[in-house]
Amino acid sequence: MRALIRLMFFSSALFSVIPGNSKNRYLGIWFKKISPRTVLWVANRETPLTSTTGVLKVNSNGMLLLFSGYNTVIWSSNSSVSVGNAPVVAKILGSGNLVVCDDSSTDKDFVWQSFDYPTDTLLAGMKFGKDLLTSVDRYLTSWKSMDYPSPGLYVSWMDTNGYPQAFQKRGSVLQLRFGPWTCVRFSGFPSKPNPIYTYDFVFNEKEVYSIFHLISNAIMSRVYLSLEGNEMRLNWIDPAQGWMSYLVTTVDMCAQYGLCGAYGICNINSSPACSCMEMFEPRFPVQWNAGNWSGGCQHEKSLNCVENQKTSLHRNVFVQWN
Repeated sequence: MRALIRLMFFSSALFSVIPGNSKNRYLGIWFKKISPRTVLWVANRETPLTSTTGVLKVNSNGMLLLFSGYNTVIWSSNSSVSVGNAPVVAKILGSGNLVVCDDSSTDKDFVWQSFDYPTDTLLAGMKFGKDLLTSVDRYLTSWKSMDYPSPGLYVSWMDTNGYPQAFQKRGSVLQLRFGPWTCVRFSGFPSKPNPIYTYDFVFNEKEVYSIFHLISNAIMSRVYLSLEGNEMRLNWIDPAQGWMSYLVTTVDMCAQYGLCGAYGICNINSSPACSCMEMFEPRFPVQWNAGNWSGGCQHEKSLNCVENQKTSLHRNVFVQWN
């Protein structure tokens, strides 16, 4: 894939399927032999260049700096470490990872890497999840529009509280949940082997993340969070000269967050999919029977905690202490 990756300044009008109207410029990574251009990562997605000039530099502390034509820093990496006297370089790897390292470093000894800061795309070898030691959180954010790569409405991330779960929200509203992790797969995700990629999940005291690796380097495949919030795997098909959907992660209706409400159970193999837990009943039966299950369930008999407490206190009066 090395010959297929490029780091360059771009304008949205140059790569959109529908020609964009924005003249803003961004520093991004894309597949250079694919048309229309497929942008995989954007550095200054919230602070575009408004002129035709821009300069990318790496300083002696290992920090990437993007300057506008007015010599103003409009974006920088969040790295700043002491690297001694070794020369510091920035380079883009064949994997699509933009890295900062000293000239003698190994392939995994980086001061900073773009793989830790995804935009709307995951490539092979990118982690989706959290580093519990450094608090680096790797999540996906959709673009605002075809013209603007700034963060859009949809965010997908790994929740590391308890057993890991993957969530998606639209603005501040939770929409989808995949999980929890079952030690084999996330519930809601297919687990059958495939000829395209292998999938791993790491869950320990240091990191919680998922990652995929391509079986063949001849394949171009990516996970993409669209403007509409669709999270999917896309494969490049040469004869068709286009990206084809291979897997959509919203595989069933039970992935919708809170579909069955409180104390509700969702089972895609049942009809209807929602039911109440044992000893619970629909809170709003009319809406429930009409297919609106968001009100959830309530206990079949109300629990009179006050009476129970009084009875308990009354009994305690007769307890004798030695």
